[in-house]
Amino acid sequence: MSNGISEGYRELTQEELDIFGETYEKAWKDEAMPERQYRRVVADELQRLRVGEEILPYKVALDCLKGLPPMDNPTLLDVGASSGYYSEVFRIGGFTCRYTGCDYSEHFQRIAQKLYPGIAFDVVDARKLPYPDNSYDIVLHGAAIMHIREYACAIAEAARVASKYVIFHRTSIEEQRGTVFYAKEAYSQPVLEIHFAPKELFEIFDRVGLKVIREIDLFMTESGYGHRSYVLEKTLNWHPV
Repeated sequence: MSNGISEGYRELTQEELDIFGETYEKAWKDEAMPERQYRRVVADELQRLRVGEEILPYKVALDCLKGLPPMDNPTLLDVGASSGYYSEVFRIGGFTCRYTGCDYSEHFQRIAQKLYPGIAFDVVDARKLPYPDNSYDIVLHGAAIMHIREYACAIAEAARVASKYVIFHRTSIEEQRGTVFYAKEAYSQPVLEIHFAPKELFEIFDRVGLKVIREIDLFMTESGYGHRSYVLEKTLNWHPV
């Protein structure tokens, strides 16, 4: 398989999605995935950040957080936190919070605890978070829902667990098409990537009591594909039926 970071995109039919969905999901639990991701992308970005270089995804995440109304040391849950490196991004960027990271794989937890001893980090499924209602001031999803087939469940869980705000950071968008499912290779593993129609996302947000208060594009192509960060305010207590 390729040693690339993110390549080989192929649009999936519904039949292919049904057949291979479990394979794409299990890829994130591969023991080698965390080390590959950290070595090929994160380590270099963090090193550049440490010496004062601006890293766009990190800047946008910090802009989203710092643009919220002032809160005194808020609690923040980072869903799909991989190696927990956003705890360092926040520290360098001057955003103070009580950080908890979580991810789908115990291997991500292991590398997070090695890199950032002492941080809170849980192994969880974003579709069924093991936290009480309203238990975190802020819930952050960083490029996570694009890899979750049942993304509506993950959005609903983020809304349930948040008491004030939810941020869907680096969300892949298709402005001129409906929601599209792709297979790709990420860190030498076959995974699912979803490009969302904004209209569908807004319908889900509204259904679970989230109101968009800010949008920031990291990039947007002429064809309408890009990455967008959504900042949402919780407007009601929502419980699944």
